[in-house]
Amino acid sequence: EDASRTVKLNYVPKETGIHRLTVSVPVMSGEVVRENNERTFTVRVVNPSFKVLMVEGSIRAEYRFLRRTLVSDPNADVTSMVKLRKDRFLLQGTDPGIDLSRGLPASKGDFDYFDVIIIGDIYREEFTSLQLEYLASYVENGGSVLFMGGYSAFGDGGYADSPAAELFPVQIGGEW
Repeated sequence: EDASRTVKLNYVPKETGIHRLTVSVPVMSGEVVRENNERTFTVRVVNPSFKVLMVEGSIRAEYRFLRRTLVSDPNADVTSMVKLRKDRFLLQGTDPGIDLSRGLPASKGDFDYFDVIIIGDIYREEFTSLQLEYLASYVENGGSVLFMGGYSAFGDGGYADSPAAELFPVQIGGEW
């Protein structure tokens, strides 16, 4: 009989990484070709969730749009820090339980909690030099950072002579 069937296999991996899996079906009576009853293949299992830290100087349209988009993704765990006034940030979203009182993490190891860090329209002076050194180290070790820009960012924001200047794909100039 020349019949084919589709069978749904349920497999939930317990660990991320590369796995070799083998699927086989028993030989049926009278089956002529038996060599195609087994298939081995490789799968890469990744963690679909990712942790995002957004740091903004104010609640502007770009921030609202990007935050709303990220929060709508069920795999995104979003922490947002918005500058309210001198030395005061508002935390929105997930509280990671680490010191974000100056917008960015206060210790080097805490940067590793996040998969991506988004820096919006915010002056460099809101962060300590040490925080920006930690940010540069985070990126050098595989972390991701996105600088969105704005009136208080890049050269006008004072990043040209900061430890974060090396993170930009261009040479940052000074203020206009």
